[in-house]
Amino acid sequence: MGSYDPTENHLNIVAVWSQQEQIFLFQEVWGQVFGKSGAVINFHRPQRLLVAIARRWLTTLFSMYFDDACFQDLSNAKGRAQRQINGMFRMIGMPLQKEKRVDLGESNDFMGLTHHMSRAISKNEITFSPKHLLVQKAQAALLARIEEKSCTAAQASKLRGILGFTLTGLYGKVGRAGQHALLRRQYWDGPNTGVDSALQQALRFYHDLLAMNLRRCFRLAAPSVRRRVVVASDGRLDESKPASIATLICTGDVRLALIADIPQTLQEAWAHRVQFIDLVEQSAVVMALTLFPSLFARSDILWFIDNSVALAGLAKGANGGLEMDKGCAVIHLLLAHLQADAWWEYVESEANWSYGASRTGNLDKWVHDNKFEVIRCEVPQWPWAAEAAERTRRVQEILQGVSVGEM
Repeated sequence: MGSYDPTENHLNIVAVWSQQEQIFLFQEVWGQVFGKSGAVINFHRPQRLLVAIARRWLTTLFSMYFDDACFQDLSNAKGRAQRQINGMFRMIGMPLQKEKRVDLGESNDFMGLTHHMSRAISKNEITFSPKHLLVQKAQAALLARIEEKSCTAAQASKLRGILGFTLTGLYGKVGRAGQHALLRRQYWDGPNTGVDSALQQALRFYHDLLAMNLRRCFRLAAPSVRRRVVVASDGRLDESKPASIATLICTGDVRLALIADIPQTLQEAWAHRVQFIDLVEQSAVVMALTLFPSLFARSDILWFIDNSVALAGLAKGANGGLEMDKGCAVIHLLLAHLQADAWWEYVESEANWSYGASRTGNLDKWVHDNKFEVIRCEVPQWPWAAEAAERTRRVQEILQGVSVGEM
């Protein structure tokens, strides 16, 4: 903190307007004013030092967020790390509060997440899920808006905050898409508080999503036993023929080339846009995941795509365009249920395996030279046409009979 200098007193004075006195009241603050430039950095400097000490001197898996602490230790250590951490804080004059101490166990809560350690040694996995009370709070807030049939701009903003924090603890980027109705109410609906069909559908979708008990899984450094899948997809949209797509999938000994034309009804639904090649490209991803989900169950996926708009939505988990956002919601919901991790990568069109197949179908020479089995498919239309509240049911129907193993 440095030495005290009286000439700096004026730098830490807080002024508050008194409604009763109709004057400004001033208070000298002996500490860092929260909200001041650099305050957050200064508040976190002590805990960063404490974390470094605990990790380097005590060799403990220790982390802190401001004044909350969490650490991991083996059961055969019989609480040694906990005793060492408590001793360290006493030595520096900052004893931990006994009433906030939690007994060691296979699972615990930290920063709104419950981390499960029971499989850390046996399966090299640590799983995370939102704290149960946090999920209940989010579901209650959603139900209140549905039952009262009212949602103000402030309530929409609060819902987005609760959902954003809670859904971050779920698998992958599931839940990032689907907030168009809430965004509209928060920023553009003015004084309107009624719950229209679109907003009600969004509220029900998130309520059902929170009930699915999805978990994030972090795999420790160890040889992976998960399936590795490499995919390349592409789409064509011009005046020469109906829009068409192709998705090439490689996993183990399986090589599939899925080809399809975009249904006329979908093209008509998207025709209000001047250009919808991004939706065509996205449909190639939707087609593969909905028609052949078992190929992606509990897998690590490297997916190449040459359309930057579609790629950005897939990587982010949401999109500013309503139709693209619907597709993103379904894709990430499928990946979450399949416990699949996808890395989306841009590739130049000339280097895209699926470029030729998306234009010439089963006549593509590259596909035949590399011994891909060609399958003609139909693009499902429900991901863009179904109501938001239907997504969870549709996904569960698709995945019936698909084994994703134990979570």
